[in-house]
Amino acid sequence: MIENYFEKIDTKEKAYWLGFLIGDGYITKSSKTLQLCLGLKDEHLIDRFLFDIEETHIVKKYYGPYKTAGKSVQIRVTNEKFVNFLIQSGCYNRKSLTARFPKIDDMSFSLSILLGLYDADGSQNTTDITSGSKLLLEDIKKIFSINNKIRIEKNVFILSLGVPLFRKMIENFSGYLSRKRGLYHLGKVNLLTTKRIKNKRFFSTKIMWPSVEEMLTLVWVYPSSILSKKLGASDTAIKNFCRKNGIEKPPRGYWAKHFFLNSRPYQRIDGRD
Repeated sequence: MIENYFEKIDTKEKAYWLGFLIGDGYITKSSKTLQLCLGLKDEHLIDRFLFDIEETHIVKKYYGPYKTAGKSVQIRVTNEKFVNFLIQSGCYNRKSLTARFPKIDDMSFSLSILLGLYDADGSQNTTDITSGSKLLLEDIKKIFSINNKIRIEKNVFILSLGVPLFRKMIENFSGYLSRKRGLYHLGKVNLLTTKRIKNKRFFSTKIMWPSVEEMLTLVWVYPSSILSKKLGASDTAIKNFCRKNGIEKPPRGYWAKHFFLNSRPYQRIDGRD
């Protein structure tokens, strides 16, 4: 499954990951390996990616913290056929300044690609998306009929998607990085009216829950004690969330029977919890 995953972009999930990897993925010069490195707070996104491509043998590596950055987690997917299909879809080596938006006829898939790009390179609490490639943002302006101008700040190009397109993008596919969704409650997006404070537009950012789809994965990947720390919510709040959304949690005694580190398909190489 893994080597043919990007052979055809025929699901919103594949489209999302294509967009995300165009933004944050790195293809090695040999074109045989995909490298993905994210902050530790987004580790669940790497878990979800490995789950979606059905790759269970990749070991995650952990780095930091450093003086200028916190802890990060990295994976390397070495599969020449898998990477070649990814390159053909628009994610290639040294794409930072020349990336283009993939040409796909299905608008729902194009919106999913855009969401992936936003999750990789979007500015949280705004609808701005940044890129080193002006061509990529020009493609987005044309495909989605955006009137906003592309601006440049500190050698980076920025395009505001606008609230209507942002809402349409989220309603098309909620995606996996809920912390960038503004007010995100029980799997539903509810963007508040934009306000101006110190001449800056922003969205209200109260406590954000993962999407229902994301939570379905998280409850079977992390025990409640660890999941509550990652989400910043109590065990009771998580139970209520799952009950209201019909999410089945592991039965009593599940984690005792299947010891956490041994049951996870993606283990730490340093043996830490």
